[in-house]
Amino acid sequence: MEFCVDSEIFKLFPGIRFVCVVADGINPEKINTEAIELMLREGWKIAGQAAFMYGNPQSHPNIKPWVARLKAIGVSRKNFQIP
Repeated sequence: MEFCVDSEIFKLFPGIRFVCVVADGINPEKINTEAIELMLREGWKIAGQAAFMYGNPQSHPNIKPWVARLKAIGVSRKNFQIP
């Protein structure tokens, strides 16, 4: 498996980080889906409470710079909306 990023991306988005995970040897019969669902529900709850302060996701200080950068390179928010 290969993960490639064009060098232009690093010029357009200085400090960008990518996370790649490859899961191998997972047995779906041994996955604790209840624990995963609980973690996801709690994570969304915390995220929702934090986002409430900003009115919408685009106004969050960690998102706002990315919206501006994507706009600068011509990426339409209509085509790639933040939920």
